[in-house]
Amino acid sequence: MPSATTKDREPSQKKAAPLPVLVSLVDISDGDVHYLDRKEGVDLLIKKIDLRVKDLNFDHPFSVQLAAALFSEKQNFKVQIRLGPIRPETEIDQVPLDG
Repeated sequence: MPSATTKDREPSQKKAAPLPVLVSLVDISDGDVHYLDRKEGVDLLIKKIDLRVKDLNFDHPFSVQLAAALFSEKQNFKVQIRLGPIRPETEIDQVPLDG
């Protein structure tokens, strides 16, 4: 019986290709985020969050609209951007951003 070579015993080093993901719409209306860090004494409440992401696909740019109430009862923060593409090898500070 022939012996297995080292190459035969080692697991494949090939990376799996990312699965294609396409989400046509993410829509959050009037949401809240409460961040509480008791150790650091941080208590942050962001209210009235409206988030809309269209055509979410990490291989192509997609649009993001965000509005929220920061330190306020009314929405006082709004941003509209195009983001991406975001590939696995892309560093976060290198993600294309327009807006």
